[in-house]
Amino acid sequence: MGHTVGAIDDHPFMGTVLSEVVARIPGCEFVGLAPTVDDFLREHPRVDLAILDLRLQDGSAPDENISILREAGIATVVYTSGESRFLLRGAAQAGAGAVVRKSAPEEDLVAAVQAVLAGGNVMTADLAASIDSDERLRDARLSPREREVLAMYADGHTTVSVAQRLGLSVHTVDKYVKDIRAKYVRVGRESGTKVDLYKRAVEDGFIGEPGVW
Repeated sequence: MGHTVGAIDDHPFMGTVLSEVVARIPGCEFVGLAPTVDDFLREHPRVDLAILDLRLQDGSAPDENISILREAGIATVVYTSGESRFLLRGAAQAGAGAVVRKSAPEEDLVAAVQAVLAGGNVMTADLAASIDSDERLRDARLSPREREVLAMYADGHTTVSVAQRLGLSVHTVDKYVKDIRAKYVRVGRESGTKVDLYKRAVEDGFIGEPGVW
């Protein structure tokens, strides 16, 4: 019996790359690429496996994306260029079947897809490292709006600029920033300065690391 495989990535050229990879797997059909999980589920609700990039431009949380796919009965292989251990750990804990870096040989992705479709989990070195107990990366449990505010504020925007872009009052943005700082402090992660918040945002994958797309 054949399997269907799709991809969630907001870089359109990845559709061509991944269709060629999946074509190398006997009995697998590549059904297409979508930029978000919502779009993917709307277009391909009955696919067997999704190849998922962790960082999507819609700002969605990777662990939530994996959980949504699992609830839809879709297995997940994470395929990412990101280096954030926090994101990798969250992906593992949310139930990703495998984690493969985009810098790895394509054979690694082929093997991961085959293993997950067969009902297995691929415990690569990346995946093992991602689920360690590093206290420095404890989850601050920010809300989706807090993540959005942090991403913009830590990336250099002022509270006035964030407020204008999100259609909020400056007072509301100030409160979000205060709450974000408090949540990080609560889990033992420094957040007293804007530089601290930039570091937390990079660690948690809310903004990209320099030179990483």
